[in-house]
Amino acid sequence: MAKGSYINKTPILIPSCAAWFDGDDTSTITAPSNQVSSWSDKSGNAKNATQTITANQPLTGVSTMAGKNVLTFDGSSDYLLCNALASAFTGNDTPVSAFAVYRPATTAGQQAVFCAGNSSTALRQVMHDYGTGSAFRIFKRDDAMAQVIATTSLSPVSTPVMMSMSCAGTTLKAWKDGASFYNGAFDVGVTTLNTFTLGCRAAAALNNFFSGDIAEIIIYSRGLSDAEVNSIQVYLSNKWGISLA
Repeated sequence: MAKGSYINKTPILIPSCAAWFDGDDTSTITAPSNQVSSWSDKSGNAKNATQTITANQPLTGVSTMAGKNVLTFDGSSDYLLCNALASAFTGNDTPVSAFAVYRPATTAGQQAVFCAGNSSTALRQVMHDYGTGSAFRIFKRDDAMAQVIATTSLSPVSTPVMMSMSCAGTTLKAWKDGASFYNGAFDVGVTTLNTFTLGCRAAAALNNFFSGDIAEIIIYSRGLSDAEVNSIQVYLSNKWGISLA
């Protein structure tokens, strides 16, 4: 994929942005004593991520990436909740695209950078999942328990990474730092989702907490073209100092 295009303003220049969380924009972060109670959505859709329990709030203002502020998750209890975003993933052959820039603090165990799930079962979810079987995965399981998984290798601890996915409904394209690692079928049945979390796996029980820093997450309610994906990857690369393959 060519790396020439560049969004020089904001990701909302590309249509159908469902949510945009930007750690560098501290005006979107509510954080008494550096503990994040709210991370506001910059897409204009008011899909804000919140956490009312102090002990479960990630931190801001304690770590940077490329000199820019990020949110730090402790790997044991920190997460933000935005159930209104579950609709972007739920349904049958639902198109969705997502981008995440993060920096893992450990490769131990299973960790979810973000996840759409179902509050009554642990078996229905779409996630960016770090650490499972020594691999990063994009995972989907439907209501009948059929599943499909795209995987690639883990990034080293303390190394910033950019993950990108564009799902057209029954097919998926996925990239790590701009390099393609999956391009093929991604087709199961209806997936009923009602929860969405940043920093952990969302299901009947919250678990698989992420340990490290989350810099930016952007979600679109459609599959994006290669050119659109490229534009967002270049925007994120330039912003967070990640070299594209």
